[in-house]
Amino acid sequence: MSSADNPQRDPLGELEVVTRLLAEEVSAFRLRAQRAEAAQAEMSGGDYDVVSSRSRIVDLETENRNLQERLDEARQRVERLLARLRFLEEQLLADGAQR
Repeated sequence: MSSADNPQRDPLGELEVVTRLLAEEVSAFRLRAQRAEAAQAEMSGGDYDVVSSRSRIVDLETENRNLQERLDEARQRVERLLARLRFLEEQLLADGAQR
């Protein structure tokens, strides 16, 4: 069955869609490349200090670990408080049912 026999199929339309999608993808790649080039130029300039950046990364990673530990400890305390509250609620309900 040829495309002339099948009006549902439009090869020129399909080609236009594929071409448009390809152009959008090329545009996205171009934008990514420009951003990467700008970042590289910034890093290779005289203002970029690799040692201080690495030191800052190490400090931030340490701070992140400390904050995560504090968050875990706080989460455990909240769980213990919730368990106590559940126990007290159960006791209150049990006392009310006995009266």
